[in-house]
Amino acid sequence: MQKKTVEEGLRQLAFGDISDVIRLLYALPEEQQLKDMDFFNISELKRGKDGVWEIKFYDRMAALECLERVQNSREEIAPLYQALKESCRMLSCSKEEASRLPEEEPHDED
Repeated sequence: MQKKTVEEGLRQLAFGDISDVIRLLYALPEEQQLKDMDFFNISELKRGKDGVWEIKFYDRMAALECLERVQNSREEIAPLYQALKESCRMLSCSKEEASRLPEEEPHDED
C-alpha cells in the first residue's frame, strides 16, 4: 500500500472514482476482486438482513473545503519561510556570500 499524504487523501475524497462501489452494488465480486477494488471514498458500508446495501460516502464538499484551507495556509507561510531563510543566510555567511545564494521559493510536491 502506498503511503498517502493528507492532501492526497483529501484530493481522492473530493475527486475520487466510485465506480468500484457501483460494481459492488450490482454483482458481488470474488474475494480477490474485492481486494483490488477502491473503496477509499466510503465512510460506511452495510448490507442488511434483507440484502439491501447501505453505503455512506465521505463528504466531497468538506474535503474540498479542507483542500482550500491547506492551500491558503501554504500561501500564508511563504513570506515567513522567506524571512527565516534570509535570516539563516545572514547568520551563516558573509554579505558577499549571501548575495551569491539563489532566491528559492518553497515548492509543492504536485
